[in-house]
Amino acid sequence: MLNYLKKSMKKIIIYVLILTFSNNLANSQSGNFGLGDARTVALGNTGNALSQGLLSINRNPSLLINRLDTGYLHFVLPFNMSIQATTNTLDIKDVKYYFGGVNNNPDSSRFLTDLDKKNLVNAFDGDGKFIASANINAFSLAFMPSREIGAFGISVNDYIYGSIIVPKQMVDLLLNGNNVNQTYSFNTLEAQSSWIRSYGLSYARELINKKSQSLRYVSMGASVKLFQGYQYVSLKSLDTKIYTSTDHKISGQFNATGISSFGPSLAGMNPFNNDTSKVNVSPMPEASGSGIGIDFGISGEFKFGMKFGVSINDLGSMNWDKNLETHTITKSFKLNDLLNKNELDSILNGSKDSTVKGGSVKTDLPTVLRLGLLMPVDSLFEVPGELNLLVDMNIGLSDFANNSKKSRLSLGLDWAIHPDAPRLMTGFSTDQTEKWRLSFGLGYNSKLIDFYIATFDLLSAISPSNNASIAFTLVWKIM
Repeated sequence: MLNYLKKSMKKIIIYVLILTFSNNLANSQSGNFGLGDARTVALGNTGNALSQGLLSINRNPSLLINRLDTGYLHFVLPFNMSIQATTNTLDIKDVKYYFGGVNNNPDSSRFLTDLDKKNLVNAFDGDGKFIASANINAFSLAFMPSREIGAFGISVNDYIYGSIIVPKQMVDLLLNGNNVNQTYSFNTLEAQSSWIRSYGLSYARELINKKSQSLRYVSMGASVKLFQGYQYVSLKSLDTKIYTSTDHKISGQFNATGISSFGPSLAGMNPFNNDTSKVNVSPMPEASGSGIGIDFGISGEFKFGMKFGVSINDLGSMNWDKNLETHTITKSFKLNDLLNKNELDSILNGSKDSTVKGGSVKTDLPTVLRLGLLMPVDSLFEVPGELNLLVDMNIGLSDFANNSKKSRLSLGLDWAIHPDAPRLMTGFSTDQTEKWRLSFGLGYNSKLIDFYIATFDLLSAISPSNNASIAFTLVWKIM
């Protein structure tokens, strides 16, 4: 998937970027930065206290049931999805211009003018982060036979993720050549990608339902998930440095560790091998890893209408134990001409790649603690229709895939002006590169369907941006 290890360091960047922003987007909420259903995406990826029924399964399972429910049967058919690609440096169109080669051929090289080089280096205030993810809800069903019995949910979701961190010093060196007596460190260079599917079973039940109390409603819910992993790759530079001498000659060492695990039908995608096996991507490929995760949530409503939600998602881990390979890559080198393509290609050609096959590696699931409040603004002020203000805090407890130990605060406004009019939604939050995004979406609710379409970054939809996203959700309501 990430064809970088048998190429030069420049091609490492090119291949990862092209795959991240195109091929990975071939395939619900995962992690504190993963996009959820289209309604929550439109609300700044906010919805920890929003009564969503079926759409709450992977965010707060206690919201499968709320104070007004009497019974329902809802489901989604393939495919509801959310997709995003984001970077903290370049606009999406500039990524294609600089790294997409000529006529979108990644094996070709674009000649950069002095102005191109200056603009590219200046785009990197720090290390460049390039991230892409896709979440697909292949199937979900929620059923509540009665308040006494509670509500049940079933869901199948695919999560695909790819990222690379590019050190600014690497870009500076590759574009501007080497200054004398300098040391360039590439220790922050790393990449990761994964493809995981979850099968979840959820249950929710009300605990308190007394209209006269200050706390008039409380429900609790839990989900058990079986995870299957089809592909996992990680690469991390350990001690990679380049030194320049007074006569502009270059020496250095490249040291990195890598891990790969692929299902048998996907083995040809392994970037650490020259395997030419045909890649057979099927709806049910054989897994190379597995795990168990648990969601738990509680939610409620106060007498004056404010709602709250607290949940912890994906508590557990993945074990990658099939076709696992652990790689230790070392290479010392000397260069006379940094702009000589053959010398650049030689950096990794002939490198010592110590590969150990077998064993297992455990990775944490994207565990996240979610806190949310919903205030019905229309109950405090005279406004047409239903207007809700939402505030969420998402605290990541691991650094896997779309998760980060950095917290994410988000705000959302959900406005149904009239029952027959489209629902307007907007929100404000950060993405995984710590850029603030203004989201927007439209929804339509009827007795038969709920339909939502949204973007996490409104500006990306109307002008070039360093973020691109889209999400759509269709819920069928049988009863």
